[in-house]
Amino acid sequence: MELIPVVMAAGEGSGMSQLTSQCPKALLTVGNCPMVYYPVSMLERHGFPEAIVVVPKMYEDEIRTALTDTCGVKMRLDFVSVPDLDEWGTAQMLRHVRSKIPESSDLLVVGCDLITDINLNHVLHMFRKKRASLVMLLSAIKDNVELPLPGAKVKGQSSRKDVIGMSEGLDRVLLVKTLADANKEEVFDPAVLTRYPRMRVRTSMTDCHLYLMKRWVLDYLAVHKDCEKMTSLKHDLLPHIVKKQFPSEARLQKSRAAWQKKPTDDDDELERPKRLLPVNKDNDIYAFAELYAACKVNSSDANLALALSGCHHRLDCVTGGSDADILDDEEDMLSPPDNDVIRCFAYVMDSGFCVRTNTLRAFCEANRQVSKVFSVLVPSNKGLVHPSVKLKKSSQVGPDCIVGEGTSLGEKVSVKKSVVGRNCVIQDKAKVVNSIIMDQVEIGQSSVVMNSIICTGALVAEMCELKDCIVAPSMSVHPLSKSNNEVISDVDRIME
Repeated sequence: MELIPVVMAAGEGSGMSQLTSQCPKALLTVGNCPMVYYPVSMLERHGFPEAIVVVPKMYEDEIRTALTDTCGVKMRLDFVSVPDLDEWGTAQMLRHVRSKIPESSDLLVVGCDLITDINLNHVLHMFRKKRASLVMLLSAIKDNVELPLPGAKVKGQSSRKDVIGMSEGLDRVLLVKTLADANKEEVFDPAVLTRYPRMRVRTSMTDCHLYLMKRWVLDYLAVHKDCEKMTSLKHDLLPHIVKKQFPSEARLQKSRAAWQKKPTDDDDELERPKRLLPVNKDNDIYAFAELYAACKVNSSDANLALALSGCHHRLDCVTGGSDADILDDEEDMLSPPDNDVIRCFAYVMDSGFCVRTNTLRAFCEANRQVSKVFSVLVPSNKGLVHPSVKLKKSSQVGPDCIVGEGTSLGEKVSVKKSVVGRNCVIQDKAKVVNSIIMDQVEIGQSSVVMNSIICTGALVAEMCELKDCIVAPSMSVHPLSKSNNEVISDVDRIME
């Protein structure tokens, strides 16, 4: 394959620890589907025949069963597990799967928490048309912050905002930092400002954790000494690659003088694939980029791929596009200058559905909004209310609700603006408003659940009132309980 997808599904979910202490992030449900299903389904919709899925070793079987059996994914999935005791970042995970990726293939890396109806053809065309080393997906779609968060309130979220600097009108990425880092360090590189004096710096964008990258970026990450301590793609590798753009001519000449000389036997210390990678131990990032480009141009397969990247051709590595999908831009088709060997761009999604569910607020928002695009994101769905649901005539389910298979709703039950999971029981006269009810939950008679998250296997007894609460998996809430802004878990209740 010309492009190998890698789905990162082994993260711990530190941004929503209230939910992930007993359940892996990848298996948290959004609209009755495990979170990891959505990026896999996106790849399948676009015609990818196979993908690598990086998972925690402890939950490999559960994730495999959820994708192949429960969700019915047909594409070939190669599950690669990471050790349970190690806290690996995305950069470490990518190094871990390097041996499974053909040396002639580029990469599409996507996090398990991305839920979007994007047409990937647009991003793929940008990657090829602009001769990019790396393309990142950004979302300009804002979350709804009007509703309070259930459970614990997490402080310091503003420091996690992304600071993205882009060239005006050309989508070239010139700066990538978090807001916290931007406040500590010198932000602007004089060399960048000289070349692009009109930079737009934005803090309202979300890095969606979808990256297209040339193979040399992975090889550089895996073997070069500058990358030895990198653990995160977003926080370590991406800013590093962006910063290495626009070298001086003298810097490039020094690099070329090193890699163009004939290698010796002592230079092959890093055990790199010889056809695509520099073998001299003194080679730098520019040698990786230029040697890779030279090898690709000299291969017949690469020449064919390059020819197919023109403005008036559709990529053949995915399906569903058309000639009308291509964004014509004659300037993009010009060969980059000789000293422009590393090229980073951003595709900005400013319409449609796009949520990265890496925080509790984003998780709640995704569940509130997913019903609007459920038929697109879940092609196998059988309606928002599954046909197997047992629904009494006197009960009401709002038009924007999702109710999973095998669930039973008693007399005079009201469900509004909520997602109810599989095999749940909601007894007579209960009310569920603006809430997320996961699988195998029971809600007792006359109970009221508002703006809350009830996790898998929990029991809310009769005549309870829960507002802005989180009930942990398999927990029981006693009859007649009244709780506001609580996390009800297997330890003492945490009052905020």
